[in-house]
Parts: sequence; C-alpha cells; structure tokens
Amino acid sequence: MTLRSKRPSPTLSAVTAAIDDAANPLITEDSRFAHSFEIDLDAIVTNQSQPRTRFDADEMEALAKSLQEHGQLQPILVRRDPEQRSKWLLVAGERRLRAARSLGWTRMLALETTSQPEAVALVENLQRANLTPLEEARGIHRMIAELRVSQREAARLLGRHEADISRIQRILSLPSDFLAALEASGASLERELLVELARFPEGATRDKLLNLALRQKLTVRAVREARDAATTRNPKPLRANPAAATRAARKLSEQIRLIRDQNVPLAASERDALRALFVDLAKILENSNDSDI
Repeated sequence: MTLRSKRPSPTLSAVTAAIDDAANPLITEDSRFAHSFEIDLDAIVTNQSQPRTRFDADEMEALAKSLQEHGQLQPILVRRDPEQRSKWLLVAGERRLRAARSLGWTRMLALETTSQPEAVALVENLQRANLTPLEEARGIHRMIAELRVSQREAARLLGRHEADISRIQRILSLPSDFLAALEASGASLERELLVELARFPEGATRDKLLNLALRQKLTVRAVREARDAATTRNPKPLRANPAAATRAARKLSEQIRLIRDQNVPLAASERDALRALFVDLAKILENSNDSDI
C-alpha cells in the first residue's frame, strides 16, 4: 500500500506566515536610523536662532495647500528641551510647522535629532528653501560664534568649502546701515554682487554703488569695472622685495657675464640702462649694513 503525501493546508500556511511576520519587528533594536513619531504641536518650542527671518506669505499658502492635499511628506526635526522635559525644541521645519498650524493641525510627524541644532537648522534651510545671502551670512556667523568653531570647522559641518564660507562672511563687513536697509526693503540681491561690494574700497564711489544696489540698479560687472577704474587711477604702491630682487639679479648677472665674455656690443640705450642700474646697486650696497651682506 502506497502512502500519499499530504498537501499543506492553505489556512495553516497563511497562519504560519502571519506568525513569522509578527516575529520580525518593523524597527529593530540595533537600527541605525532615526524613526518618525507623532508630536503635539503645543509641545514644540520654536528656535529663536532660526536662520530664516522672512516667511513669504504666498510660499506659506502654497505649502499649506500641499500639506492639505498630499499630507506631511517629510518630518520636522526636534530635540529634547533640556529645561522642560515635556517640551521639544524645533531644530528644522519651521515653515512646515507654521503651515500645519494655519490648517488647524494639532499633531505632526517628527524626528528626534541629537546633532548640533544650529548646524542642522542652517543646513536644512539651505537645502530646502533658499535663504537670502544676508540670512545665510548671519546664520553661519551665529553658528560659528555659538559653537565656538573656526571657519574651517563650520565648512566641514555644512559640507562646504572653507573659501566659500569666507566669501559669504565678507557680506557682514558691509556698512550696518546698508545691511539694515537691505533687510528692510526685502530686495533680492545676488550673493556675488554683495561679495564684490564688500571687496570694494571704502569711499564715495562705494557709497554710490551701495545706493544703486538698494535700488536694484547695479550689476556684478559694473562693480568690477568701477574697481578696475579706481585701481587704474590710484595704483597700489609697489612693496620692496629684496628676495625677489636678489633672484632677478642672479639671472641678470648671467646675461651680463655672457655679454662680457662674448664681447657683445651694446646700443646707447642699453648702456644707459646698465649705468642707471649700476648707480642704483651702488646706493643700495652703500646704505646696507656690511655685516648683513
């Protein structure tokens, strides 16, 4: 008598699969990733060091409509309030928070972070919504001051080149009254224009350029042309460089020896130039301390 193998019961297979799924948690204990959770909006304290200081009304309305239609696609970032354990400090996502509150939401998705909040807030703003160059410069400056880090370390935290951080910080060297007027006007001036203005020498010409910039009637090219014109009118005085002069003298000596050894005739202008050089060298050597020669 031949025994037939029984086919597994479909019901038993389904139950077994369900038990296996239940045995595998969605979030493992050794997970390397932060996981979102729901947070009461009343428990959130906004960041007073928020790099962004202006919130465009039209942009906020568009964001609110997007939240209403599609839901919250990205959690806000928060960290524990060290002074109030029931509260959370907002690190990044103030635009989303404001939009949610305008819709009457009472809860949102959030991620807890333990990273430097100033760096995280600045990076998040730079990546998701363009800061004005002035807001960016002030945000980086505040981060450097509060974290007590160098520009090099700030560049590392922000994933930027140190030279780029240095350039954007130049904007803060512009006159404070100009920066205040720029912020109040809401004018959108490109970063490169502000950097070029910061490089421009102080004086009446720069004051005129700053006024043109506030009226949005100035270009980067115009600033550079004005600087080149000023440099042509007032060239920088040359600084003495004994080391460079010595190197040039060695090369010149080689040519002079060749002229002497090969008995090459000189034109009148060439003789005059060499005589003038001889006089200058004699004066330099006469005025120098013999012990240093």
